[in-house]
Amino acid sequence: MAADEDVVTVQDLEEEIICPVCHNEFDDPRFLPCHHYYCKRCILMLANAEGEGKPFSCPECSTSTVLPQGSPNGLPPAFVVNRVKERVKQAMDAQQQKDSLSSGFDRLTPQYVCRKHKIALKMFCNDCNRLICPECALSHKTHGFEYVKEGGPNRREALRGVGAELRGVRDASRGALTEIARRREEVVGQAKAVSDDVTKAFDEMRKILQRREDELLDTIRNLTEQKVASLGAQEEEARAGEAKLDELVALVEDTCKAGDEHVFIMRKGLVALAQRELDVPRFYNPAEIPNLSAELNCIANIRSICHSKTKVFLKKVYGVGISKAEVGKTASFAILPSDSDGPNPKINISLVSALDSGNNTTTFSFSKVVKVGGPQAKPTYEASYQPIVRGYHKLNVEIDGVPIEGSPFHVQVSISPTLLGKPVRVLKGFNKPYGIAFNSAQEMVVSESHFIYETNQVTVRDKSGAKLRDLKGHKPCHPQGVAVDNEDNIYVSENGGHCVSKFNRDGQFVKVVGRQGKQNAEFNAPRGVLVVKDEVYVCDSSNDRVQVYDRDLNFLRSICGPETKGVTDITADSSGQLHIISNNASAIQVYDSVKQAPAQSIQHPHLSKPSGICFDPMLMLLYVADSGNNCICIFRLDGSFVAKFGKEGGVDGDFKFPYGIVTDSDGFVYICDYLNNRIEVF
Repeated sequence: MAADEDVVTVQDLEEEIICPVCHNEFDDPRFLPCHHYYCKRCILMLANAEGEGKPFSCPECSTSTVLPQGSPNGLPPAFVVNRVKERVKQAMDAQQQKDSLSSGFDRLTPQYVCRKHKIALKMFCNDCNRLICPECALSHKTHGFEYVKEGGPNRREALRGVGAELRGVRDASRGALTEIARRREEVVGQAKAVSDDVTKAFDEMRKILQRREDELLDTIRNLTEQKVASLGAQEEEARAGEAKLDELVALVEDTCKAGDEHVFIMRKGLVALAQRELDVPRFYNPAEIPNLSAELNCIANIRSICHSKTKVFLKKVYGVGISKAEVGKTASFAILPSDSDGPNPKINISLVSALDSGNNTTTFSFSKVVKVGGPQAKPTYEASYQPIVRGYHKLNVEIDGVPIEGSPFHVQVSISPTLLGKPVRVLKGFNKPYGIAFNSAQEMVVSESHFIYETNQVTVRDKSGAKLRDLKGHKPCHPQGVAVDNEDNIYVSENGGHCVSKFNRDGQFVKVVGRQGKQNAEFNAPRGVLVVKDEVYVCDSSNDRVQVYDRDLNFLRSICGPETKGVTDITADSSGQLHIISNNASAIQVYDSVKQAPAQSIQHPHLSKPSGICFDPMLMLLYVADSGNNCICIFRLDGSFVAKFGKEGGVDGDFKFPYGIVTDSDGFVYICDYLNNRIEVF
């Protein structure tokens, strides 16, 4: 009898080796700070269910815990449980039950029994993310729960769908690896073949072309190393992704093989892990995998040059036309060969605008000029062109298909203010656009302020007008002015809410300041907003002042006086001087931000109801949106009038109450055409 009492059975130790979360044999158990222990992957599931980096509760004592460095690897192992597991294995060996100790989830038959009430766990509490029995359900009255048998098939089917999607991504990753290996062989093969051709060609003219041969071979080696290195990086990334997907697919498949109760337990954490992996871009486009064909073929053509009596290697480009030009005027530059007379090279030149307007076709003309000095003088190839769109352009110059040194050249194309008036693009699909600004990624931040509150919104869009994201966490009330600081935080004046709100670069609400009133940090129908360095300027229109805040929206000071009566908008020039406009004054007020005092008042009869103003750093001009005359007036910084364009109407180039106005980094002017529900680009 005493011998029987010394025998260790599964029944004696089963409760000690079963994880209370997954109800399976412990797999790499780890201690939580509260001294309760669970499977390593169960701890990871509990943490992922709450969100990465967020605390989760111990299922037994509800103690809040955060994983060290986001991983359960930093938690201490529960070695005592492993020793107990070994004793259970010995006991089962003695009972000849090895077959029941297979890998995965079949090592022990899960016993889903309530430890407290000793009855089956037939229900699942969604709020607590755990199985409960009918008796436990009485203490979960306010929680959402469901019967396991009823909901199990749907949960399993959803999890199978996630597994299928993961397998599809994994298969695409494997296909990319195959294509990468093929392209590597192709690149290396091309490089070797062309290198051999170059070597043979230069053997014929070694004395006169030795230096050039070495340069070309170095170029081939460098190109090959760069491309192969790029392919190697892609391969490494793809293999790492494949391994991770393999592990996750296996975990999903094992979970799907388990009982409904286990599916309930594991689903939430697995879905969170799967979504994180699915959000990682893993598809590889073979067309984007680097190829050496163009570069190497051009180098291979050196054979024809070697067999000719003369040679021309074009190197130098100079002239004003490679850096500056003006719309409608001829710009020119010269291409100078590095050696004397040779065959006429194939010269390709293109001018690419920063804004694809759909009609930016620029024609180049060429002429070959031989300098005085006889037939041995170097020829110069002169090129001229007339750009038709303003802004920053890329000038690409290629000789026999190879970009010349320094290409592409960056050309600043300006425009005479008198030529403005025909938009290069019209962006539609807005509902009363009022304010506009650009962030560092050159994405538009646009406010739409309609009298119907539900249609009010501030959105971030690309330059084609397509919506990228909404602001979150707070809905501005009749938003008008918008501004962006150098960290891409967004500031919005709420004309109907009499306040100013701040959102971070992701569009998440941060803070709102103000209410209706006349005291500091109170507003009455605020309009334009401007950020200059660390200060935020808000046009407090009906209080006849400009309030100044720091970037955390703490009040600093106010600008008050005749120059701010009925103020609608404000901008700053490159010297830091402020230019203020008012809806009831035909003038631009200049304010010295250093001296914090008015500098001058620019009265002009062309202005009726100025509603928006911006500074053009490329042309050093001020653009004023005049909603009274439905036009745009242009002024120099000294206040002298330059030109105006636009009239009331609905065709392209006309306006109906222009309000917000701004220039982007390429020099284009964006104007909110309020009642025409569009933004026009000039």
